[in-house]
Amino acid sequence: MSITIENEEQEHQGRAARIGAWLLAVIVATAATVLLTAAPASAAPTACSTGALLGDRVAVDTIEADAQQDFLRQLNDLRRARGLGALAWNGSIATPSIGWSQTMSSQDWLHHARDVDGWGGADGVEPNQDYVTINSRIVSNWQRLAENVGVSSMYSSCTMDDLEANAAKAVLGLHNAFVNSSGHYANMVGDHNQVGIGVHIDHAKMWVTVRFAKGDLPAGSSATPLTTATYDANGGSGTIYRLYRAYFLREPERAGYDHWLGAYRQGYRLDGISNDFARSTEFELRYGFVSNGEFLQRVYMNVMGRAADAKGYAYWMDQMNRGMSRGFVMIYFSDSAEFRSKTAAGRPPGY
Repeated sequence: MSITIENEEQEHQGRAARIGAWLLAVIVATAATVLLTAAPASAAPTACSTGALLGDRVAVDTIEADAQQDFLRQLNDLRRARGLGALAWNGSIATPSIGWSQTMSSQDWLHHARDVDGWGGADGVEPNQDYVTINSRIVSNWQRLAENVGVSSMYSSCTMDDLEANAAKAVLGLHNAFVNSSGHYANMVGDHNQVGIGVHIDHAKMWVTVRFAKGDLPAGSSATPLTTATYDANGGSGTIYRLYRAYFLREPERAGYDHWLGAYRQGYRLDGISNDFARSTEFELRYGFVSNGEFLQRVYMNVMGRAADAKGYAYWMDQMNRGMSRGFVMIYFSDSAEFRSKTAAGRPPGY
């Protein structure tokens, strides 16, 4: 697996703009160097082709959206660990970021969205693609803008489950590469208050564009303190609480719970959150890398307190073999009347 990244920052001072020095960093590393977890799985058989899966845009779009939220989660975890505030998700920044990742893929060229020579120039960036121009229109009263871009190779995928797993590995590798590069790291822990992230997966690579900003926050931003939020055991906030109990057999910590609740309120699907839990480092450290059958048995034990019965096991295995995600299966169990009753006395911290 090879990873390459670049970063740039721009500040706004009064009416004049000052373009900071380009902070370029290139990292080409093996998976063993970049992925700080278990060694990667063997590459898929050569007969497999990721390109053959890309026609299912609904499924691929979901995997890309999950990857974007995974980048956001790891970024905000990093900031919290250093005593910094979490960045709000700005979907208006994310949309053109996705477009830029698609452009880099089509050009097979990792570079910043900064136009320096006008239409049709050699920089590969048209004026309407310039991220400073775009974000200065999106973020009112902006003071600072920055961009990290990266690309990671991906193993060939035979199934959507393969693609989802390989995407998670690419996200982790790119995140670690950003952290280990001083310029990118400076943007990640810099004086920003919002971010938009765009991921694009092509036949062999994952491309990512991360755009940071400091300025007026979007309405309903998850960076707004959630201390006055109400807890609804029958709504999304209750589902997220029960996912902590079902996956990790523990109460949620406040920062993590607030992050996932904020993502949900901005449109991130509950089954996407559940899928992120299923492939999280905490899950892997607790249970290891598990097959679908092992995952299903774990669901029964954690939620129902018993091993799966033969009929139920056969039914849910058939559903997963037909494409149902692990995250959806877990929510079916964790939102059951039985588990709601078992966890009814619990509440997330601060609510």
